[in-house]
Amino acid sequence: MVEHRRSGGFVAAALSALVLAVWLVLRPAADAPPAVDGVPAGAAAEADTAAVPVGAGPAAAASGRAPVEAESLRESTRSGIDCEVLGPDGAPLANAAVRLIVPSGAAPSRPRVDMPGLMRRDPPAFPSPLPAATREAKSDGQGRCSFDDLAPGDYTLALYEGLPTTKLVSVPAGVRVPAVLQVDPARAMVSGRVVTDASQWRMRCEAAGIDYSRRPAQFRFVCPPGARTLSIELQGPGLLGAGGGLLAERRFEVAAGTQLDLGVIVAPVGRVLPTFVDPRCRVVGGHELVVERGLPGGGFGPAQSVPWVDELELVPGRYRCHVAPERVLGSEPIEFELGPNQRLRLEFTGEPTAVVQLHLFDQNGQRLWPGTTPLRLSTARGELPLQSLDVGRHNAGTASRQFGFLGVPLGPASLQAQDEVGEQTIRYLPFEPLAPTTLEVQPGDRNHIELRVVHRPRVRLRAADRAGVEQIRARIQVFDGVREIVSVAPRPSQWEARLPVGEYRLVVTRPDGVRPSPLRVGPAGVELTLRP
Repeated sequence: MVEHRRSGGFVAAALSALVLAVWLVLRPAADAPPAVDGVPAGAAAEADTAAVPVGAGPAAAASGRAPVEAESLRESTRSGIDCEVLGPDGAPLANAAVRLIVPSGAAPSRPRVDMPGLMRRDPPAFPSPLPAATREAKSDGQGRCSFDDLAPGDYTLALYEGLPTTKLVSVPAGVRVPAVLQVDPARAMVSGRVVTDASQWRMRCEAAGIDYSRRPAQFRFVCPPGARTLSIELQGPGLLGAGGGLLAERRFEVAAGTQLDLGVIVAPVGRVLPTFVDPRCRVVGGHELVVERGLPGGGFGPAQSVPWVDELELVPGRYRCHVAPERVLGSEPIEFELGPNQRLRLEFTGEPTAVVQLHLFDQNGQRLWPGTTPLRLSTARGELPLQSLDVGRHNAGTASRQFGFLGVPLGPASLQAQDEVGEQTIRYLPFEPLAPTTLEVQPGDRNHIELRVVHRPRVRLRAADRAGVEQIRARIQVFDGVREIVSVAPRPSQWEARLPVGEYRLVVTRPDGVRPSPLRVGPAGVELTLRP
């Protein structure tokens, strides 16, 4: 009986809540004012609000026909700058890139607005590839451009065409400000068009402060009045800085407050297609093309090395080219005349050469890395220095390093493993000298020399103060008689080399003086910290 009464109470409460909800929904319609001319009063108010013109002032807002927030949004939308770009002579400047620079703390974006019945959100900022504080616009045929949706504040209009032209503009809230950006009448404007087939070129005019790389064919810039020079240069590897890349040059004189059209500037270019023919020659690490340009009075200018390419662009003229390094390839130079828009094939033929690899092992069979060891290979073309064969390999480990000789002519060769003695210096081998080793060099890279050597004692010296801290300003020198022994240490305050057993002269130079002393090297080597 009790359970039945409880369930009946729950049903009654649910019905009461449902009736109350229906009454709350129907109450506004019941309490609404009568219709005016067949239109509900609420709808009429909304229609009046939508009909408020954009320029409605505070009176319209006070009448209740337009929310204050919507009026604020419309004023912000109307804020902007209408710019007119003029040249130094006062004529409209079409297709000019005008930048709007915003001071820090005043972002040119739409403000956050709350409107009745709409979700509160932040509108996105204007799309622009430039930084957030910079906008850019192009002027039309009448020299006009505009910037919209600006927050109140001070802005800078800038025209970067050679020498910059700027103007400061203050923008109040809800106002479009007209602005005239005119190039200084005390300057001049120069325009023109470049016609060239060069893939990489640059335009320079020092008086105007311009240095454009890969400049489009149409150009225009501001410069001071007077006699000026405009140059079109070839922008290729190794061809600038020695006068070898000048495609065209135009000298002109311009007056203040004027615009000068230079017309069409033709900059012809020629192309060289180098090839190297020698199927028996293996070139380790690639090769380069050495270019020498002919001088007006005869002869050739300084040589310029450029990376080997399938097609090289050059200024038309007289040239001499050869392949480098000569010791590797042994090719003869080729002289030629290159005309405008000409494609010339150059075929270089080198001598058959080979590669000789060197392998060093100590008395225990451990492999050694010769590094800067003064080893030379005597051939029919002279002596060739020892060098690394790991050309083009970055961060190669010590165990993978290879050393040998490049560009070895075919035939007999002899390896000289002797100390390098000069007039004032001596460079000792890290191992005892060896008798000359001869071999018959064959084409290719299958030539090998294996040597077993005996290490010399290692000498390591370090200059320090009384506390044992290294004294960077000190200098250590070791002499064998009158000749100074070459060290492999990285700093003058350190000294390191492998020396034969014997007596030497040690000289330590410090800021407070020079101190010589004898140095005795035994079979176990020497490792000392030299204190004052």
